[in-house]
Amino acid sequence: MPMTHWNTQPHIPNHIIASGLLTEPFVLFDVGVSGGIDKEWNCFGSRLHVHGFDPKISEIDRLNQLKRPNHVYSANFVGCPAFRQEVPAERRTANGYKSTDSFSRTSASWATRFLREEGKGGAAEQYVQEDQRITLDDYARAHNLSQVDFVKIDTDGGDYEVLMGMKDLLASQSILGIQIEAQFHGPVDDNANIFSNIDRFLRENGFALFDMDPWRYSRASLPQKFVLPIPGQTYRGQVLWAEALYLRDMAAPKFEANWPEFQVNLQRIYKLLALFDMCGLADCAVELADKYKARLTDEAGIDLDELLSPLIPRINGLRVPRKLYEAHCMSMIKQRKFEELP
Repeated sequence: MPMTHWNTQPHIPNHIIASGLLTEPFVLFDVGVSGGIDKEWNCFGSRLHVHGFDPKISEIDRLNQLKRPNHVYSANFVGCPAFRQEVPAERRTANGYKSTDSFSRTSASWATRFLREEGKGGAAEQYVQEDQRITLDDYARAHNLSQVDFVKIDTDGGDYEVLMGMKDLLASQSILGIQIEAQFHGPVDDNANIFSNIDRFLRENGFALFDMDPWRYSRASLPQKFVLPIPGQTYRGQVLWAEALYLRDMAAPKFEANWPEFQVNLQRIYKLLALFDMCGLADCAVELADKYKARLTDEAGIDLDELLSPLIPRINGLRVPRKLYEAHCMSMIKQRKFEELP
């Protein structure tokens, strides 16, 4: 699902595509694509190339029948068989191992069990066989994909394993962002599917956490209102899961020194600017444009005022130049009117 703060009308993706600046495809891997990709990705227009994965056979058939150009959907479990062989199941799950797991005691789990017992759980989905599990590395090699720009991972429990199966893709230094479902409960183990392991692994590979949507789950002992019309997250309760967004922080002063293998070129700058705008991180987009101002203006001939002006917050409902906006912010700070910043 899209992050809470995503921008539904981003300016930069439309600008770089309409002006012909973005000449490469934007390649999206969506692991757990049931229901289709988030509509926010459509801002990349014809440049968007999608590879979606889900074990629900009927859903993959439905998505392929839409026949959207440059959209390919595969019925597969995505993971890493080698990781499963190396790490015993009890270390990856909460069964028979020291664990902080509490999901079985939530109202979501309770309601699901109740509906199943009442025969109201809905028709059973048809899945591919569990042993038909592929890695993203193997898929990319089989389809001659040397560049992947963004990976969304939502597997309901096997997200860390998916990361273990895309080490070659990460080593290729092409991925700009990863959106991943991360849980805060589970086995006390370095290979468990929990946020601390996911965060450490992604930071080691050059990504920084930029956004997070926490999900709460009430206990079955005192059920609370569900957020969606399904037994799932609630408005109150313990934080058990989160949707986490990781991106390359290319604006960092020492980014090139810390990650020399990552090639900073204009196409990647354009794509990351677009991602920042799309993800509701206008301030990060402006910072990135400032760092690479010379390349954007001298090499690409971009008018930065035209590119960035729609990102500048309004003052009293009016569009203002960036310098006037900065002067207004400075005035508010000098007057200690911090709460009145736009």
